[in-house]
Amino acid sequence: MPCLEMGDIRGSARAPNESYRMRNWPHANHCVLSHALREAEKAPLQAVIYIGDCMEEEIDELAAMAGKLGELGTPLFVFHEGDDRKAEKAFRLMALRSGGKYFKFGIETAHAIELLANDLNAVARLAMGDTEALKQIGRSR
Repeated sequence: MPCLEMGDIRGSARAPNESYRMRNWPHANHCVLSHALREAEKAPLQAVIYIGDCMEEEIDELAAMAGKLGELGTPLFVFHEGDDRKAEKAFRLMALRSGGKYFKFGIETAHAIELLANDLNAVARLAMGDTEALKQIGRSR
């Protein structure tokens, strides 16, 4: 399955090396998980923050990949935008299998970007060892 070329996804919570925007890319979910899995097999990743809105792939394959990430100690923190029920089912399962969490967010409110930024910051703090940070996610909704 062809994927876009991706660089090193490692980075600190303060200064990530890269981010990826793969709108309208067939198999984007598979590509991102494959890349994260390859990186996690090389050296531990503290977490993967995953933002998505739809699902084209087979859920079972992605859930299996997420499970492998979980076995390597890399949780997926999945942020789902929109109302795609297939995507919600897949994203919830991916988060569960990896030992991460699923979060729903919407862009319909004026301060949606601020809320998402706060949630992403909390996940980054959690990945750095702040166990209280998870309680912050979704609190201001």
